[in-house]
Amino acid sequence: MSPTQQRNDLSREFLHNVYGVDPDTFGYIGPVYIWPDSTGTPRYLWKNIFGAGGLLLILIVLYSGVCCFGTFVVKSLVSKSTKRMHFQMLRLLLIQAIVPLIFEYMPCMMTVYGGFLGLPPALCDLYSLFSPVFISAYAPMEAFVTIIGFPVYRRRISRGIRPKAVTPQTTQMTSTVGVKPKSTAESDSHSHHH
Repeated sequence: MSPTQQRNDLSREFLHNVYGVDPDTFGYIGPVYIWPDSTGTPRYLWKNIFGAGGLLLILIVLYSGVCCFGTFVVKSLVSKSTKRMHFQMLRLLLIQAIVPLIFEYMPCMMTVYGGFLGLPPALCDLYSLFSPVFISAYAPMEAFVTIIGFPVYRRRISRGIRPKAVTPQTTQMTSTVGVKPKSTAESDSHSHHH
């Protein structure tokens, strides 16, 4: 899969000026939605619009399903402790759903749909500059948010960070000096001799 010729033509100058690369030598994303035809009249490229729109629709359905999952837990007939545990897991799930929204979906969406939505080219270029940074930060941010969002992990980390209080300890040494008691067999043999 590679970008279309229209995409390469649109991005060539920007990629050369900002990154110093030629778009024909590597792969990147970014559909083109409007392109002039042979007469110079701008035309919609419906194949690109429907392709990108279909992917966005699938993403919205899956993301909404993840976010709405908890309504069944709150209304279910389970014990309070089980419901509390499920609610805690739902909160963690929602936190983990927000992280990809911020670090993957939004940067990609602005890169892919920014021009179609009418954003100024300079803003689209800015998004395309920072999209790789956000996408690269996704994995560590998800781990960080999971640790912060889950009370058990958060308590464990806070215990590990806090310096432990040093309490002085005293050692008590005792010794007992005494006479070794005679065994019963020895005492019996002595009593028979007498």
